[in-house]
Amino acid sequence: RLVRNKEEGDTAYVELPLYDMDKFKFDKNITFAKGQRETTVRVSFEGITTGETFTCTMSINDPQYVPVYGASSSSVTFSVQMFEWVKINGKATYRDALFSDMFTWEGKYLEKTEVEVYRRKDKEHYYRLTGVYTPAYLARLIEGDEAYEANKKGLENTYSPYLDADASIYVDATDNEKVYFPVQKTGFSDPAMGDIHIASDVPEVFGSASNLLYGTLKDGVITFPKNGVLFGMNGTFYFSNTSGKFRIVLPGGNAEDHAIELKAGEVNANGEIPVTFTTSKDVKKVKYDVFKGRISDVAMAGSLEKDRSGGILWDVHRFVDSVYSPATSSFTIAATMQVYRCGFDD
Repeated sequence: RLVRNKEEGDTAYVELPLYDMDKFKFDKNITFAKGQRETTVRVSFEGITTGETFTCTMSINDPQYVPVYGASSSSVTFSVQMFEWVKINGKATYRDALFSDMFTWEGKYLEKTEVEVYRRKDKEHYYRLTGVYTPAYLARLIEGDEAYEANKKGLENTYSPYLDADASIYVDATDNEKVYFPVQKTGFSDPAMGDIHIASDVPEVFGSASNLLYGTLKDGVITFPKNGVLFGMNGTFYFSNTSGKFRIVLPGGNAEDHAIELKAGEVNANGEIPVTFTTSKDVKKVKYDVFKGRISDVAMAGSLEKDRSGGILWDVHRFVDSVYSPATSSFTIAATMQVYRCGFDD
């Protein structure tokens, strides 16, 4: 059995002899019918300890049956772990930035609610999320919500063959400041890309070659730094979560989203530049100022402080307390000068 060796560090394991062989029980007789080239050996392991790793090796050593230089393997080794999972009341919300930051799919950063969560009985904050990448969620990510609503059944049938319905996502948050994904399958498989894996760029996963990009668990919300979630295909891992938007809100977690995206369009014939603000659901109001000319970082900071203190602001046009439409979560203004930077309260 494998046990953690504290003297060599938290990530080191040593193999100890397993003297209580009664934990593994084998068929007494292994038989082959005439002409049969394969047979099944049943191994039961009901007696193993929860939370420990047990390794079992089965070998055929009789030289009468095993040629010394034979091409076929004469042994097989496998490991067994048994965990008890406790279901957590309530549902989690999972926001994808794994596929979203790797592909130009329509449903970027879509949230999936109604994700069931389990925790390991022997580890308080080791979680298993079930039913994350379902045909419906994958269809929404690839096609977008509008296309999915128009053809739910058809799209789900299209993407269902690419998914393992029994796949779960495991996240180790036993240390709230060092949250990470072990290397694991997402459940999505593509003929060209193979099985898609998720992992974290941390020592527990990649040893000394990692970049220490741990996530954190705070107030029931798990987040990860930019590039801290890795996308694996065909044995190669790539940086994902380049946006930093990957997030898991556990049941009872409090996660307000105050993201604001600002985009400027092309100058029209009237010399106006359309500027569009797109806000997340928790942003109720945006305050903004428009300044004339090029403004340095230092000058901008000083001007904003002067504005807050009631001083005179040296802009030629000013918009205050504009309210966006909740229906579209965005609004557009037309400015007759170049917008270099916007400062937002809260």
